Amino acid sequence: MRRVFTVSAVSGIFLGLLIGMGSTSWAQGRARGRFYNKTDVSRIIKRLEDNTDRFKSYIDSEIDKTRLDKTPAEDRIWDRVRALESATDRLRSRFDRTDTWRETRNEVQDVVQEGKRIEQLFERYQIYRRVFARWAGVRRDINTLAGVYEIPPIR
Repeated sequence: MRRVFTVSAVSGIFLGLLIGMGSTSWAQGRARGRFYNKTDVSRIIKRLEDNTDRFKSYIDSEIDKTRLDKTPAEDRIWDRVRALESATDRLRSRFDRTDTWRETRNEVQDVVQEGKRIEQLFERYQIYRRVFARWAGVRRDINTLAGVYEIPPIR
């Protein structure tokens, strides 16, 4: 009787550990061969937010020095930059309210989509190298997030 109780207790503990480990790995998630936890993804989002803010400030001063100043093209660029910032804010807000990072896949898709729209405008208006160099940091962060969520990146 004692042996049956011991075997049952050990089996119960082992089963509990397996269930606990399974929920932990689900909360973390695996993408592109690497495990990410919510803290990892939060850091990437924070870096994207910071780089987007810096990019917005930089483009504000730089675009005024170009032929695009006070043109409809400038307005279109600003609309896209604001849309990216808004998508990033929505991502952060939803991310902070979820239990796992995978729940924000749709918001990341929105950020990537806005990034693609900015990229298209830059190609269309042949944005100057300095502005494009600043954009490269934001694009890198967007593509990093896209990789984590297994979403096609900006080219």
